[in-house]
Amino acid sequence: MFRLLKQYRTKGFAYFSKEDFHELLDIPKSYNQGTIDQRVFNPIRQELTAIFKGLTIKKKYGKGRGKPVIGYQFTFKPEIKKSDDFNKHAPTKEEQNKALELANQQVQSEKAPTSLQEKIKEQKRKLELLQQLEKLEREQNTQNKENNAQKSEINSDIPSELKKDLLDNLQNLFKD
Repeated sequence: MFRLLKQYRTKGFAYFSKEDFHELLDIPKSYNQGTIDQRVFNPIRQELTAIFKGLTIKKKYGKGRGKPVIGYQFTFKPEIKKSDDFNKHAPTKEEQNKALELANQQVQSEKAPTSLQEKIKEQKRKLELLQQLEKLEREQNTQNKENNAQKSEINSDIPSELKKDLLDNLQNLFKD
C-alpha cells in the first residue's frame, strides 16, 4: 500500500475502485467488508499514518440494495512537487500549507453536490423524509384518538344510575 500511495504523494489523495483495490493488494474474494476493515485497513492506518500525515480512508458507496461499497478514497497531506525523495528535502511550512490548502479545496469540492440536479435531488429527498414524518405523526394521533374513544366506551357501558347504586352500597358496607 505504501508504494501505491507514494505514487500520489504530491496530489494528497488516491481513489481505487473496489475491484482494483482487491486486485492490487491480492485480497481474497472470501473476505467480507468487516474482515477487510479488520485485516487490511486497520494495519494500513497503524503503519502508514506516521509516513503520510493526516491519512484518512473513506469508503465510497454506490446506489442499490445494501448500499454497496464501490471504491476507497485515501487522503493525506501532500508533499511538495519539487522534492525528489521524502528524505532528501524537508518541505518548509509555507510549502506544506499551500499544498494542504489545495488538497482541502479539492476534497471540499468533491463532497459538495456539484450539479443543480444533485442539489434538487437532495432537497427532494429531504422533502420526502419530512412528508413521511408528518404522515407517521398523523397516524399516531389517530391511533391515540381511537384508543381514547375505546376507553370511554368501556367506561360508558355501565349506566350512571347503576354506578351510583353500587357506590352507595359500598359506602353502606363500610359504615356498619
